[in-house]
Amino acid sequence: MSPLAPDHVPPDWPHGTIPQQVHLDLHVEDPRAAHDEAIALGARLLQAAPDPGVDEGHQVYADPAGHPFCIGWGQPSHEQLAAFVARQLGSREPGQDG
Repeated sequence: MSPLAPDHVPPDWPHGTIPQQVHLDLHVEDPRAAHDEAIALGARLLQAAPDPGVDEGHQVYADPAGHPFCIGWGQPSHEQLAAFVARQLGSREPGQDG
């Protein structure tokens, strides 16, 4: 319990009774270094990746107040995401209006 928020009840990911409002996904180049830094800053690992050595994956953590967040790696580039969105919206190029 935080002295700044004495009535705070952290979410119980993933099956808690308090609904999760939002969570943060952090995409990193070096997941091992990001894991070490998150743990050093007080995070708890909630769900480990089945194989942290794979090219693409994520792990779920809780910050010191209990809020979940993910550290992910190997996700699509901005260019790949822009191309996907453009395909979903039709044949418009990213950045074009209407």
